[in-house]
Amino acid sequence: MSYTCYLGGALWPTPEKLQVKIKGKNKTLVLLNEGEVNFLRAPGLTEITVPFDLPMLTGSQSPDYFLGLLESLKTNKETTQFMLVRVSPSGGMLFDTNIKVSVEDYTITEDGKNGLDVAVDVNLKQWRDYGTKIIEIATNPGDKQVSISKDPPVTALSIGTVVRFTGDRHYISSTGDTGYPASPGLAKITSINPGSKHPYHLIHIDNTSNVYGWVNKQDIITSVEQTITIQKEREARTAPTAKTYTVKAGDCLWAIAAKYYGNGADYTKIYNANTDKISNPNLIYPGQVLTLP
Repeated sequence: MSYTCYLGGALWPTPEKLQVKIKGKNKTLVLLNEGEVNFLRAPGLTEITVPFDLPMLTGSQSPDYFLGLLESLKTNKETTQFMLVRVSPSGGMLFDTNIKVSVEDYTITEDGKNGLDVAVDVNLKQWRDYGTKIIEIATNPGDKQVSISKDPPVTALSIGTVVRFTGDRHYISSTGDTGYPASPGLAKITSINPGSKHPYHLIHIDNTSNVYGWVNKQDIITSVEQTITIQKEREARTAPTAKTYTVKAGDCLWAIAAKYYGNGADYTKIYNANTDKISNPNLIYPGQVLTLP
């Protein structure tokens, strides 16, 4: 089994191990005459510990690139997406770890025995988006109370929505100025930062694209538009090709239907598809070219 690890919009060296801790929030109480009972509660925030070895000479990026990325996430107080993709020896996709996280802390270790290579232990914690509700209160003279509660406007795009990325650049952060080349294709929204320069974080889901980062709003097609486009493309590919038949002397619609459909009673299909040529299903003439639906 092989692994591919992404953090902060970058492809990292594959870690040798990964520790994921699902924190329980259950509470044990002692009830009179019942003894101890366990009250089940929703789990707490997931914690992930990842040790990375950052080679100086053999890696695609130098250690300072990855350390700079971690520093940027911490100083800018930004969340990011952690993704570990697992692939079987045969090349099939296995389950993956895909979670929105914050960088809690990291420890850098340099050891002379390892030359210029750097080791960094990164501690991540699951991030859950939260917000406030907007309350509008309208009052009219003489009314004791009239209140209207309204949730924040709902965007057409949400986390998990599949979109088509049409741009050519993605960014490490939603506020970043430096973009990196990316190819278009299908992708999934994994995070949203409303109001930022690059509000949507995408991860590619097909082999035509390599997008993994924050992108501009105008560089994606919404899922509704995408669904319509895909449906039209699929219909165009799968639409059956209509056959034609040239009437010969002695032919009748019943005989033609029996020959092509296996049942003469299906002659009505031919008649209904050729009403511009046939006024009477009992009268057809040699040389007529009929459409066979």
